Amino acid sequence: MATPPARDMRSKTVLITGGGSGLGKVAAAGLARMGAKVVIAVRDERRGAQALDELRAGGGRDVHLLAPTSPRWPRSDLPPRRSVSASGRWTC
Repeated sequence: MATPPARDMRSKTVLITGGGSGLGKVAAAGLARMGAKVVIAVRDERRGAQALDELRAGGGRDVHLLAPTSPRWPRSDLPPRRSVSASGRWTC
């Protein structure tokens, strides 16, 4: 099966939660390579800064970080990690 051509994402802005690791980071890298402006939202600023460096080194020219210390972080929108139960449901 042939790989479809990459979509032109230069006019798009994408916010990826969990972009500091795992599938979120992979998605961020792919979208950045396609030309999208990518914002990764992370809880762990250190891990996020490391991912940001890796994304930029991989060719992401317009990649940004949104972390808890950022002035634009939505403080009331995301409960602490410990409030997600083992079943994956919010326990607030």
